[in-house]
Amino acid sequence: MRDLGVVSSNLTRDTNKNKEYVMSSISVVVCAKNEENFLEGCLILLSKQKIRPEIIVIDNHSTDNTVKIAKKYADRVVYDDKSGIGKARDMALDIAKGDIIAFCDADSRSPSDWTEKIIKNIEGYDAISGPLSCYDGSYLMRKNFRIWADLFPRFLSKFGYNNIWGANMAFKRDVLKRYKFGIRFMEDYNMSRQLRRKKVNFTRELTLPVSSRRFAKGFYRLCFRYYIANYLKMKLSKNPEYEGYFSETGSWKRKA
Repeated sequence: MRDLGVVSSNLTRDTNKNKEYVMSSISVVVCAKNEENFLEGCLILLSKQKIRPEIIVIDNHSTDNTVKIAKKYADRVVYDDKSGIGKARDMALDIAKGDIIAFCDADSRSPSDWTEKIIKNIEGYDAISGPLSCYDGSYLMRKNFRIWADLFPRFLSKFGYNNIWGANMAFKRDVLKRYKFGIRFMEDYNMSRQLRRKKVNFTRELTLPVSSRRFAKGFYRLCFRYYIANYLKMKLSKNPEYEGYFSETGSWKRKA
């Protein structure tokens, strides 16, 4: 892990009261790879939260301006060890200072009370997650998100099948000490499976808008290519090593 520096001082102060800002007990981690087109919008909204979190960007050795943008807004920017997004998420425990560690994607657009709702709704639970909605895309795309990223996981949660979306999740620090994301593919599902007997709050209060960019060529086509096809590859391949990061077009390349 290589630490790339800290944010400029204007983001560690309460500019309205002109005094030092007291960091809350929540850290938000954004794992990113070549996200120069989306990351800035994500970090600006995180820095404007009612309860301002510690902001951390874990970069997968981007070749564009991702790191440069991250340094403008994040409290810490580090490189991961090129072992995939599961391992990158696991790094958060050693980096983050918060008692609650949350994750969102670089293309997310968090409401101003997102961290506030995490702190409120995680009380009495080990982890929390919520639906994903899309802020772009067609009417049909928004409906697909509503069904599969909201109604379906909430329905499953009623029967004890905990759902955690990697793009919108938070954990108490002690939980991440005991359980690891680990794998390169479907690391959020792997965490959900491990926490099946734990208390997970999947609530609509935590709905988080994200981009539908990766589904531009078709919602179900991407679901098949990424989730179903690659799951089968991992099960059938003798060397199932993958990058674990989406590209701009939604492809998922085998690790070289």
